[in-house]
Amino acid sequence: MKRIISLLLTMGLLLSLVSVSFADLTSTMDLPELSETYPGKKTNFGQKNGRIYAKMGPGSSYADAGAYPAGTSATRLTIYFCEDNWVFAEIFYKNGFDRYAYVPCQYVKNADLVTSFKSLDYFEGTTRETVTPLWGPDESYSVGENFSIAENTDLKVYFTENDYAYAEFKSGQELVRMWIPIEMISFENNDSLTEEENDADRNDVPTLSDIYPGKNASIISSDSRIYAKMGPGSNYADAGAYPANSKKVRLTIYFCENNWVFADIIYTNGFERYAYIRQSAVYDSATVPKAEPGYVSGKVNNAVTPMWGPDESFSAGENYRIGKNTKLEVYFTENDYAYAQFKSGEELVRMWIPIDAIDFD
Repeated sequence: MKRIISLLLTMGLLLSLVSVSFADLTSTMDLPELSETYPGKKTNFGQKNGRIYAKMGPGSSYADAGAYPAGTSATRLTIYFCEDNWVFAEIFYKNGFDRYAYVPCQYVKNADLVTSFKSLDYFEGTTRETVTPLWGPDESYSVGENFSIAENTDLKVYFTENDYAYAEFKSGQELVRMWIPIEMISFENNDSLTEEENDADRNDVPTLSDIYPGKNASIISSDSRIYAKMGPGSNYADAGAYPANSKKVRLTIYFCENNWVFADIIYTNGFERYAYIRQSAVYDSATVPKAEPGYVSGKVNNAVTPMWGPDESFSAGENYRIGKNTKLEVYFTENDYAYAQFKSGEELVRMWIPIDAIDFD
């Protein structure tokens, strides 16, 4: 698969046009192995009136995976982690039927001893051909005949064990997670870049200070306050309000975008941030170029808290923490940080993110 990344800066300059080939992702991806990532712990069910119902995923929207008597030695468990208040477990029942499934954390003894999180990370893929999944990661487990998967079915692949991958797919109207032979899966190119490929894309992103040398400037004095934004427009999140007093606010300005000046704003209270201010509020804004910076697409490879500037001396934007796989538009870098746009709730935001937290498309 070929990728063409165009990086345009609207000073009329075409900086780069790069074509990159992906390697075969079945050989370069690094899916975690269940037993290495989440060592299992042996336990059993707690007391409960009635039966305990297992699901084929962490929630009631998933297909049923059986019902078990509570508070009895007839059922043994090996538990691995808690996902969204459901324990992922290998369930051994006295009738010899063994399966991997999810049960509510509240009904499992010692559930607090395993890792707990909201959701698992995954790789995307599709089935190479029609395949029947298994209840566990080797041929000793029963086959899920009722859940046969057609060729080219979309998958979310979470981890492996032996030569099987634990994956989610749609079966009719139900969501299902079961084990599929790894050789039956074609993986997509999303989170599976080799280090060399990702570095190549990273190098396509320009450095801010190389392209737009900063110039010292100041606020134009007025009777009203100056409102900054986290992007070049009123549709972006707020970035603070400043007194229109040049003695209290110092600026380093870089370029004008859509009549907004991109600036490093230093306030007398010591709080410093990169943000946008209306061009009409800034002295000497005509001395920097007008630009519409191009971007390279990417996404965060792990949950990350963005910064107000491109090094650790700047404050963290705790209210704008970014979840894994959040899509980004990456404009430029400085030090080891990238200035990127993302969606935070209903608001658009541009902030600084560590470069090594980004996988480039």
